[in-house]
Amino acid sequence: MSLNITIREAYGSDLLTLIEYNRTLAKETENLSLGSSYINDL
Repeated sequence: MSLNITIREAYGSDLLTLIEYNRTLAKETENLSLGSSYINDL
């Protein structure tokens, strides 16, 4: 959690948003590869 705060302070919300998007995309891709829907984890 402290890493996210540091990133926000250093680079602003745009980078944090990009990181969150990439994390979400990776999670969706992982779930699709397992044959399940990411909606189940929401």
